[in-house]
This record gives sequence, C-alpha cells and structure tokens, in this order.
Amino acid sequence: MAGRGLERKKLQSGKIRTIGLSLVIEALTARNLSTEGLLARFDLRPENLRDPLAEIELRIFMAVFEAAALMAHDRFLGLRLAGEIQLEQFGPPAIMILAASSLRAATIAWRRYGITWQSGTRFDVIERGDVVECQYQLLDANIRARRQDAEFSVALTCRMFRGVMGGQWAPIEVHFEHPAPEGADSALGRRLYHRAFHCPVLFGAPTNRIVMSKADFDSRHRSTYQFQALYAEPLLHQLERDHRHAEATIDSRVGRLVRERLGHETVDIHSVSGWLGMSPRSLQRALTEEGTSFREILRKCRVDLAETMLADPARDLIQVALNLGYADGAVLSRAFKNWTGVPPRRFRRSHD
Repeated sequence: MAGRGLERKKLQSGKIRTIGLSLVIEALTARNLSTEGLLARFDLRPENLRDPLAEIELRIFMAVFEAAALMAHDRFLGLRLAGEIQLEQFGPPAIMILAASSLRAATIAWRRYGITWQSGTRFDVIERGDVVECQYQLLDANIRARRQDAEFSVALTCRMFRGVMGGQWAPIEVHFEHPAPEGADSALGRRLYHRAFHCPVLFGAPTNRIVMSKADFDSRHRSTYQFQALYAEPLLHQLERDHRHAEATIDSRVGRLVRERLGHETVDIHSVSGWLGMSPRSLQRALTEEGTSFREILRKCRVDLAETMLADPARDLIQVALNLGYADGAVLSRAFKNWTGVPPRRFRRSHD
C-alpha cells in the first residue's frame, strides 16, 4: 500500500475472559465430546479455564469456537449455545444489562462494562428516526471465520434484551454479516433463527445488528435483578480500574476511548478530556509530554479502523464513513487518500 510514513500499531485482535471459552467447552462436554485434544490444538489446557476472569486472545477464542462447531457437526453451535445457557453464566456484564430499566439503559451498561469482558470489538447504537440499530462488529479483519461468535453474541444480546423487556419481546429484524445457510442446513436454520429471534433474519449485511423500534428502546420496565447488580457492579468497577491501570500511558487511554466511541458520540479533545476527568489543556499537555497530540491519535485510530473495515468487502463505504464519524463516503474518501495516498476503493481492490 502506498503510505505517508504513518508509524502506528495495528489494531490488536483483542482479548476475552476465559468464561466465554468455558461455555463453549461445557457445551461440547454436554454433547459427550472430549475436549482436551481440541484445547491442545491451540496450546491450551483445562487448567487455563479455571479462572473465569483470566484472559485469552480473542483470535484464539474465535478459532476454538469455529473448531468446536466442526467437532460437534453443528453449524449452529453458537446460536444454540446462546439459548442453552443461563444468562447469569455470562457474568457481571449480563447482570448489569438485565438490571437496566430500559433497552437504552441496557446498551449504556453494555458499552460501559463490555470492554472489561471483551476487547477488540465494537458495540454501537445508531438511532435513525423511529428505528434503533444495535451493531456488533469484530475489529480484526484478519479473523475471517467468525460465524459462531456472531450468532452467539447477537442471540445472547437478544435474550438479555428480552429479559429487560419481557418474554414476548422481539426486534424488528436481525442482520448478520455472514451468508445464509444453504442446502440441508437451510430449513433447520430457519427454525432455529425463528426460535432465537422471532423476527426476520437477513444475511450478507455490512454489520451484525439488532433492529428495534425507538418506542421499545425507550420504554421503561421494572427489573428483578437490582439485588444481583449490587454485587456485580463493584467487581466491574474493579475490572475497570485494572483495565485503566494496564493502559500505562495517556496515549493508550485516549486511543481506546476514540476507537470505542467514534461514530457513536462526538469525539474531540473536549469530550475525551471530560471522559478522562481532565481539562482539555491538561490532556494536550500530557500528550505533548508523551510526544504526540490528540489530532495525531485521532488520525491513527481513523486510519487503523478504516483499513480494518475496508479490508472486509461486506462493509459498505458509507457505513465505514459513519463508523469513523464522517457524514458521508465522499468525506472519508478525501481523508483516506490524504492519509495513505490511495482512495478507499483502490485500497479495497488491493485487498480482495
């Protein structure tokens, strides 16, 4: 790729708490399948799963999940698993979502606490008139096999939303990035998707998303999980502190906030400094001491996110622009060419 000498770290695939992998392994065990050989293929042992708060690389989790589906001869393992587990098994983030008084509050909880459970993904809420879209995206375009995680994550999120709204709630539509099942899997898939979502399910979309009405999104309900939330929230606060402590520099903390909130909220030095509890002047001074600036961090994040999203041919250029905080594809095209020396469409063709 023609570059402009940008020196940056590529987006990492992220990490996930081992509780997620434990759920997959337990599902195979329940199907009378031995899992030690599967774990060994990825240099893992059963002891690695004893601490549910330990972390593993997200790319390894994805690979194990896909391999588990092949091992079980079940293309819908992720979808089934989302319906089989108790919601509380997913840990404190699930408790905080279920304790929410509305779907809006539930998405706020997920955006705040999800990063303590899993990184390398984005959860965005897009409001379009009378419709709201909750979008789930894996940031590492190098992870191609992702069907199991997508169906598990979207189906589990729908179950948690149903827990907030009541047992009969259903979204307007559910969209997946991957293609629809074919052949013998087609009829089975229709039954399983209907059971999980109770709404039309579309495939080959730019992002995985749950589409709902704005009226549902803002309707208020009384939760029965308030007591459990009293115990879950302190743990999540501690994990938040640990996460911030692991980010040793202001540069890394600003970069994380920018990547999380681009396309969802106004991202400028005033908003970011507020999220960090600093004044804009103090933030800029701290970044200068680290040899960088807010403008440079914002540019690096946009370039990294743009390259990651553009490498995925399923993503529409306009959607990429919106995810990066731009009004339309033309603005993105000018910025991307200025950053890299090539327009987005040429970059995309070179990565086909």
